[in-house]
Amino acid sequence: VEFEQKPPKANALPSKRKVTLYRKKSVEQYDIYFGSVEEVLSKIGIFGPYQIFCCSVTFLSAIAWFANYVILFYGMTETAWTCTDPIDNATISSINDKEYFCQIMDSCFGLKGVPSQFASLTAEWKLVCNRKVLIFVLLVCFLVGRIVGAIIGGHLSDNFGRTYGLFLMHSFGMVVRALSIASTDWPAFAVFQFVTGAIFGQIQTACMTLLTESTDGAYRYLPIACAQLSAAYILFALILYLTAEWRMYLIIVSLVSAPLLYGYILFQESPRWLLVKSKTAEAAQVITELYSERWRGRGDEVTPVQLTAISSDRDGKRLYTLLDLFHTRKLAISTAALLVSVISISAVKASLLFLSHQAFMQNFYVHFLLAGALRLFFLTVTILLSMKVTKLGCRHVLLFSLATTIVCFAAVTIILLAGQVVAYAYLTYGILMFAFNISGSVYHLTVLHTVAVVYPTVVRGIAFGFFISFEDLGTILIGSLIEEITRVWAVIPCIIVEIVLVITLVVSIWYIPETKYAMTKRLLPNTFADLQ
Repeated sequence: VEFEQKPPKANALPSKRKVTLYRKKSVEQYDIYFGSVEEVLSKIGIFGPYQIFCCSVTFLSAIAWFANYVILFYGMTETAWTCTDPIDNATISSINDKEYFCQIMDSCFGLKGVPSQFASLTAEWKLVCNRKVLIFVLLVCFLVGRIVGAIIGGHLSDNFGRTYGLFLMHSFGMVVRALSIASTDWPAFAVFQFVTGAIFGQIQTACMTLLTESTDGAYRYLPIACAQLSAAYILFALILYLTAEWRMYLIIVSLVSAPLLYGYILFQESPRWLLVKSKTAEAAQVITELYSERWRGRGDEVTPVQLTAISSDRDGKRLYTLLDLFHTRKLAISTAALLVSVISISAVKASLLFLSHQAFMQNFYVHFLLAGALRLFFLTVTILLSMKVTKLGCRHVLLFSLATTIVCFAAVTIILLAGQVVAYAYLTYGILMFAFNISGSVYHLTVLHTVAVVYPTVVRGIAFGFFISFEDLGTILIGSLIEEITRVWAVIPCIIVEIVLVITLVVSIWYIPETKYAMTKRLLPNTFADLQ
C-alpha cells in the first residue's frame, strides 16, 4: 500500500515519548500519512493475530449467547412422560392414558420424560399437559429479551462505541445466569430468561459489528462465520451429555464462559468507527496497540497527525437510529429485501421443531452433534470455495443455499401430501435437518455479509441488531403459527413456508446486490456519502 506523502505541520509534531511495556521504541514518521481506513488495516494487519484472537473469543462466546435457548428448545421436544401414582405407586405413562395422567399430574411424583436422557426444567416444574405452553412462554421471554438487547446494543454500538459496556454486560450476564440457576419456579425463571436474552443479545450485536470492521476484502466471511452457531452445537451436546441435568448444565456453561471476560478486556475499539467519528487521538492509541509487540511484534507508534487525512462523518455528533436504515430509496429497498431473507431463516428454524417427527429429536445429543457437524462442514466448504473461486459471488452462494432449502421443503410437502409421514419419518427428519443447517449456516452467512457491506459504519451496528432481533421475532410469530396450524393439518404450514421461501428467492434475485470483494472491489462503506 502506498501511503500519501504530506509535509509535516510545524505545530502538530508527533509525540516523542518513550514507550515501554509492549512498545520499546518511538518512531518519528513525519512523512507518512494514512489516507484511508484501508491503509490503517494494512498497517495493523488485514487478518493477523488480533483478528484471529477476536474470532476465537467470539467463537466460544456463542456458547454463552445461546445456552439458555438449548434447554428451552429441548423442553419443547419432550412429548411423552411417566410418573409414579401416589395411590398405588404404579408407573403412569402419558402414552397409555393421557387423560388420567394429566388428572393426577399435580400429585404424582418422579415425573420424567421418555426416553429419560436429561433432567429438564419441564419435569422439575411439571410443565406438561395443559401447562406445556409455558415452555414456549419461557422461550418467548428469552427471545424477546434478545430482541430488546440487539436493538439497544446496535444503537449503543453505533453511537458510543463497539466495546461500550462489553466487559460489564458479560459480568452482569454471568450473575443473572447464576440467579436463574437458583430459581425455584417458572415465573422467576422467565424473568431471568428475559434479562439473560437482553444482555447476550446486546453482546452478540456488538461483537459481530466489531469483528466485521476489524478486517475487510477477502476475509469478510471469516468473522461473521465465527459469530454463528456451528461448533457450539457440538459443545452443547457434550455438556448436555456430561451433566444430564439443567442446573448443572448452566453451571458448566457459566464456568466455560468465565474466561471470556479476559478476552473482552483485550478487545480494542474499532479504529474504523473511531476515525469516522473524528476521534483521531483514541484511534492512534488503538492502532499503536494493535501494531505493538503483543500483536505484531513491532514497536512503532502512530500519532493523531498521521490520521488527519482520513475523511470522517460530516454528522459526527448526530445520534443514529433505526430510521437511518431507510436513509435513501435504494437503502430502503435493500432493507426490505433483507428483512424478507431473515423471515425465511426464521421460518426454516421454526419448521424443524414442529414439522419433523419429534421422537427423533429426543435423542438430543445426536441431534446437536449432527447439527454442529453439518454447519461446520457447510461453512468451511463455502469459505474455501469463495476464496479459491473468484467468480463465485456472495449472491450466487445465497441463491444456491436458498434454492436448496426450497427443494428440501418441496420434498417434505410431497411426503406429507402422500400421507407417508410415518413410513418416511427418518427421511423427513433428514431433509428438514439438511434444510435447517444449510439455511442457518451458508444462507445466514451470506445475508449477514450483505448487511455488513450494504450499510455504512455509522449505522452498521444498528443494522446487525435490527436483523438479529427480526430473526428472533420471526421465530416467535412463525413458530406460534406453525404450532397452531399443525394441529389441523401438518401440510399447511409446510406449504406456507415453501411459499415464503419462493417469494424470498424472487426478491433476492431482483434486489439483493453482489457484495463479494473479489468481484466488486467494494470495501466496507463508512458514511452514507460512500454509498453514492
